Amino acid sequence: MADTGTVHGVATTGWDGRSDIKTSTIRADTTSPTTSTLRALWGDGSSVWAVGDAGTIIRYDGTTWRSVPSGTTYPLYGIWGSAGNAIWAVGASGTACYYSGSLWTCGAEFSGAPTAIGISGTSKNDIWAVMSGSGQPVWHFDGTMWRGTMIPGVTSLSAVQAFSPTSVAATSPTGDVVLYDGTTWQVAMPKVSGQPLFGLWGSSATDYVAVGQRGQIVRVRGRTPTVLTKGKSDNITAIWGASEMDYWIFTEGKLAR
Repeated sequence: MADTGTVHGVATTGWDGRSDIKTSTIRADTTSPTTSTLRALWGDGSSVWAVGDAGTIIRYDGTTWRSVPSGTTYPLYGIWGSAGNAIWAVGASGTACYYSGSLWTCGAEFSGAPTAIGISGTSKNDIWAVMSGSGQPVWHFDGTMWRGTMIPGVTSLSAVQAFSPTSVAATSPTGDVVLYDGTTWQVAMPKVSGQPLFGLWGSSATDYVAVGQRGQIVRVRGRTPTVLTKGKSDNITAIWGASEMDYWIFTEGKLAR
């Protein structure tokens, strides 16, 4: 990927979901209002939000990215909302921030101050957050409080997507995907990737795209992983999709489409 120089830190990439990202189609989409490294993004159909280091939150209205005060200086690594006026962002030292439509408020929601690295849900009363280096790598919010869960053999997860209350998937730095069936969490077989995975997005636990180290993009249909790209110089740190053929991807310091 070529460096456009328009977005500092982590940049958005448009991808059609079908093939490798071609350098011949690279173009600048927008300019970031921050010099902080960005870590994750989420959209609600009318806006796209991104979060990152030093409590950075920026919002894209379809034309321009603008900075929004967060109320914290801790790095933020994940963002998800059930609506445009009900958005959560999570990060270091057990931090969770909530946006009600006008202001962001932040506090320590996860006991033991683990690093919350990703978040997703199906409603305001069914939200999952995943942790890095924690005895309880998965936490669930039921609309009232957060509760942690242990997964045998798993201490770190890197991203999560909830497809339904009984179907959730999370990626790990070991290249595994861990699946929840409404009762238990277990590691998906076969192994999805030999590279660390940092994000995933899809329509179900049997149809999704996982992204990770050195530009790896893996499409999983059923239980079969297919590597679409690999061996790039940039890590892909996050993915979010508007549809099966319209994905936004974060890479480190580069912008491509």
